[in-house]
Amino acid sequence: MTDATPTDLVRIRRCFVTLVISLFVLYNLNLREIGVLDPLPATLLPVSLLVEGNADLDEFRELLAGDAHGRALVAFGTVQERDGHLVSSYPIGVPVLAVPFYALPVWLGWLDDIADYRLVAKLAASFMVALSAGLLFLAGVRIGGVEAALVAAITYGAASNAWTVASQALWQHGPGMLCLSAALLLVLRLERNGGARTALAAGVFLALAVACRSLNLIPSACLGLFVLVRHRRWVLHFGLPLILVGVWQGGYNVSTFGEIRGGYEAIWTSPWHGWRGLNQQNAFTHPIGAGVVNLLLNPNKGLLVYSPWAIFAIVGLAASLRSKEFPLSPYLSLWVVIVVVALAQNQLWWGGSGFGPRYFCELQTAFALVLAWLWPRIARRPFLRTGFAVCIAFSFAVQVIGAFYTPCGWHEEPVPIDLDESRLWDWRDPQLLRCLRAGPRPFEFLMSDAD
Repeated sequence: MTDATPTDLVRIRRCFVTLVISLFVLYNLNLREIGVLDPLPATLLPVSLLVEGNADLDEFRELLAGDAHGRALVAFGTVQERDGHLVSSYPIGVPVLAVPFYALPVWLGWLDDIADYRLVAKLAASFMVALSAGLLFLAGVRIGGVEAALVAAITYGAASNAWTVASQALWQHGPGMLCLSAALLLVLRLERNGGARTALAAGVFLALAVACRSLNLIPSACLGLFVLVRHRRWVLHFGLPLILVGVWQGGYNVSTFGEIRGGYEAIWTSPWHGWRGLNQQNAFTHPIGAGVVNLLLNPNKGLLVYSPWAIFAIVGLAASLRSKEFPLSPYLSLWVVIVVVALAQNQLWWGGSGFGPRYFCELQTAFALVLAWLWPRIARRPFLRTGFAVCIAFSFAVQVIGAFYTPCGWHEEPVPIDLDESRLWDWRDPQLLRCLRAGPRPFEFLMSDAD
């Protein structure tokens, strides 16, 4: 892309602000949080960090005991008892990044019951995901121009699980996607006019992404390889934050769980999953071929079923490997391949009761950059442009169902899918159709206790 003129910069800034605000509003139109169990500890922990300066949930025991989801946390291994304290089994990065969003509500005393915490968590998650789309737009401008970047960012923000999962509660995904999007923008800046501060900032965001979700170590390593190959003079600046945050997180894991890998073992061995005999050593032993089919084509969790536009990103990624205009492409490809292989081997590949292909959330950031490169090539071919538009429209419709119609009981009835995974391949009763038949969910944040 050529150097932007002042008029171009004004247009880019307006597009950025409009995009972030529009997506934030879209994410909150359903007026409820969709989080179930996994995000609940991170929903409460920012208050512990702010008020008590610790990362346990002891002060919330009574509150959790009065909530159906709270009572189920231990059974699912989402929280665990450690040295007399109730702690989250998940990484500490998500509640740390959410702290700024909780500061004002805590100071004003607005948080009285579980619904209040969920409302703040929803606002925090939705803003972080909307901002990630804005950052991907800025990154996409550097690859394909304003129009291509807008197409890519809107697709990412409104036609993927960025909307229906990451923005709806404080899952690990939303904060991780924000950090990865910021890192991608900064790494692209290194290609033109970046320096030590840009490399340092990229390292900080990638380190925080890993602190949010362990699987983000893969994109961090791939982007680190990019810096090592193309910007070796900035490797120390880039790597220092990763080392420091890694030491901090490792120290937290050892002191809290007695295990540098964190608290995931409690999930594998929990009463809900323990019958499988899984642990951190054998949990990733699912056959790769079958796993890839599950991840891509499953009627209830498949990426290409819920977001069929991703086929353009996958094919475009392969095509971009031959382009000298997109030097980041080989490293994005490596990221995608390694993550897909890792997820395919996961014995719990479906990701619990999250909507659609939840585990692909972070990969959508890489796909968005590929779309920004690919869009000018799609736009020149009417057949491809029409096919892409159809895929986007279908994907958007799917996300509408996810945002306004779920949950509808499909994951639990007639048998929970965690206990009978064969239901995942039931084409006669897929989640999308059952939820559509059940009708829209109520606006829960507007409901009183009497309701």
